[in-house]
Amino acid sequence: MKKLLFMLLLVAATLPGWADETQLTIIGGATSVGWWTDSGQAESQREYQRTVGRMVRTEENIWVWIGTLKTGDNDAGNFKITNGSGNQAWDGYWATTANEEVGSKESQTFTLATANNGDKKFHVTATGMYRITIDLSETTKKMKV
Repeated sequence: MKKLLFMLLLVAATLPGWADETQLTIIGGATSVGWWTDSGQAESQREYQRTVGRMVRTEENIWVWIGTLKTGDNDAGNFKITNGSGNQAWDGYWATTANEEVGSKESQTFTLATANNGDKKFHVTATGMYRITIDLSETTKKMKV
């Protein structure tokens, strides 16, 4: 019984969004970071990307990123939030619908998908400076732009 409980806890701890996040990063064609993976890049390039796109934890379960997002066609104007590095780099938070538009209003709040739901991304409609706040404190995860 103890082994079964241990295995269940171990599996649950690896699910995206289950445990407290230690790092969130904004990536994508709409960012200066671009789309990245850890394979095939020099360590200095990976560290630059993680630093520029890294969100700052401002309080328990609240993360903030301030920077420029640019619009573009297809993936050039898209972004998403990752919560890992290495093999976990693509785990994170997605849009609930494909190409969910960011920048079309003064202030927007989005519900975040916590499981890869077909790799749905956010799409930037207006180039400019953005403040993105991720709130992971509730069961329903939110992003405010």
